[in-house]
Formats: sequence, C-alpha cells, structure tokens
Amino acid sequence: MPIAFLELMLMGYFLTLAIHLLYHSIPNKMATMKWPTMTPLEVDKELGGQQAITTFGAQTPAIRALSSLIGPEVPDSFNEVRVAPVHVGESITFGDDVRLPSSLQGQWFVPNHPTFGPSLWRFHLSSKFKGFVVNIHGEQQFAYSNVVTANYSHPGSVIVADTQRNRRWLKFFFRYGLEYAFPLFSRSNLDEVEAGLRSNVDTWVLTKMKEPFTHFLLPSGYLEGFSVEDFMHTGFNGTVWDPLAADDIAMCSCSLRFFPDMIERRQFGHFSYNMYRISDGQQNTPWYFHFNASLSNTNFVQIDLLQLPQ
Repeated sequence: MPIAFLELMLMGYFLTLAIHLLYHSIPNKMATMKWPTMTPLEVDKELGGQQAITTFGAQTPAIRALSSLIGPEVPDSFNEVRVAPVHVGESITFGDDVRLPSSLQGQWFVPNHPTFGPSLWRFHLSSKFKGFVVNIHGEQQFAYSNVVTANYSHPGSVIVADTQRNRRWLKFFFRYGLEYAFPLFSRSNLDEVEAGLRSNVDTWVLTKMKEPFTHFLLPSGYLEGFSVEDFMHTGFNGTVWDPLAADDIAMCSCSLRFFPDMIERRQFGHFSYNMYRISDGQQNTPWYFHFNASLSNTNFVQIDLLQLPQ
C-alpha cells in the first residue's frame, strides 16, 4: 500500500477524531459547569460564545445540553433574589404608568397559565426595546420606542401562585431579564377597539433575555408550555410552523389578540389561554367578581420589592 495513501488514511482518522471531540466538548463543559450559579458572561465564555449555541433549527450538542440543564425544572440557585407574599384583597388597584394606554392599565388575571397556573400580570411602557423573532427563515432583531411590554425584571409585574416551582421560575426570569414586547398594542389601535371601530387588535410578540439566552430563548418557550421540539419550530404534533405562511400575525410563534378587558394568547396559530382585566387601575372590573373565589383562595408571591439585588 503506498505510503501517501496510508498518510491520507491517518489524516482522515485524526480529523474525524478531532471533529468527534469538538462535537462533544460543549455538553461535557456544560455538565461540569456550576449551573446556573455562574453569571451570564461566565456561562457565555465557557460555551465559547453565542455561535456555539445558535445554529437555528438544529439540535446541536449545546442546545441539547443547555435545554436539559434548564428544565423544564430549574434549580433554586438564585439565593440573592427573594420573593415575598402578596395579599390580594377585595380591591387590587395599583398605580400604573400614565403613559400606558388606558385599555391596558390595571391588573390582568390568568386562571390557567401553562407554568404558573393562577397568576397576575401588569403591562408597562418601555421607552426603548430591542428583541428578537426567530423562525425557520432565520433570526431578526427589532427595535422600538415607547412600546408596551411585560417585564419580569420590573418588580410587581408578575405575581404567581405560591409553589416552590413557581418561586424558582419567577426568580430565574427576574435574574435573566425576560421581557416581551407587543408592538401593535398602541394607544390609537386600542382606542379604536374601545370605540367600537374594530373588534380586536392583534400583535406579534418580541422576546428579550439577558446572556446567555439572548439568542437562545428556550426558557421563554418552557414558560409558555413549549417542548424543545415546539421551541425548535417544528410546531405542534410534528407539523412545521412557518409564520409567514400561516393565517396568524405571529412572526415567531406567539401572538396576542386584544378585546376590551380580555386578551387571548395564541401559540403556533392556535388558542393557548386568556388574560382577563380584573382591575382597570381605578376600580375592579366585572371579571374580578367572576374570579374572586380563585383570587381569595390562592396564596400569591412576587419578587421582594425590599430586598432586590444591588
């Protein structure tokens, strides 16, 4: 056998071995990482940067390892972030940002959130927001000014049923700055619904998280009840989800549909759950009395407003 041929065989063998070792190095690193007690930058450095994670649509070793370490359960490792009980009384009026469209002010109740179960939510108006949509066509970043958001980093924005699992997830999303934006929930659009000029307003949803999840938003998918396969945009029941070809305004996988005092959340073009406005910022709405039993019989918690990390 010619020597040159043997050399080529050996080179091929060592090249294959090197590729094999590189392929398995990321999950091995992640298995030894002190997850998730490391800072986001430390995690990102260990993984070799975002390029190690974000081959969209492919179940890369990093994606498999990261998804298995995240959950759908997350360790209670964020001891610097504390939660505190919330006493929901007969009136649940809160001060709202006066810039927020009046149709969204007050408190919104979700009886059956996929992760938190009974939960309370408030909207905000963000002066600047940069977030991503990711679908089978790739990733695209959008920037908006004065856009309606739901922000886990804003204390008091999310109030959840008091379970150990909910406490862990609440601290996790506070720590990693999960924020959703709803660009078409503008004051003019919502006012048209309130005036009876249109039946509803639909908006796509943009998502933002801190590193190392900036380009890998799987935790937000878990939050909304996705599996890893759903998150990779194969869609429900093994179908391929293409938002550009679907009869839905979603640019990624989620959209919201506003009606007076009610918002419908949709995933992959299908109904997921409703949000009901139980306080309009001044007084309780009829929905409050409809859900009064659930509210009064559930213990709630939120991020502790008095013991935030410095």
